[in-house]
Amino acid sequence: MKTKEVNIKDDVRKAAMELACPTVKEMSLADVKKSPVKVMCTTRAQIASAEIPREVLVKGVQTQIKEVQLKEGKERVKLTLWRDFSKIDLPVGNWVQFSNLTTRSYQDEISLSTTSRTTIKVKYNFF
Repeated sequence: MKTKEVNIKDDVRKAAMELACPTVKEMSLADVKKSPVKVMCTTRAQIASAEIPREVLVKGVQTQIKEVQLKEGKERVKLTLWRDFSKIDLPVGNWVQFSNLTTRSYQDEISLSTTSRTTIKVKYNFF
């Protein structure tokens, strides 16, 4: 069966691409703290502290998480690493680039959380 060529307007194509692959803004930790919840972002920060991985109950399933404290200058933000991301070794003092994180709020404090699209690149020095 032969099909006809489909012409899609550029504005419709761009809107569809933004829905399928949204643009993720790079943000400083200061900007993250001012951000509304459920905003996807990319950030670079230094690991200030890291907890031991632990399990929490999510919808009746034991799920592994690890919380780390990120710092950039005087700013600090908590990041929760979910599932396989909780197994990644992030030594205190290392600089790390995180892509495709999402902002969350708990007890009026903005934090970050990994998503299924998160990527993590450990760097020793960005300068």
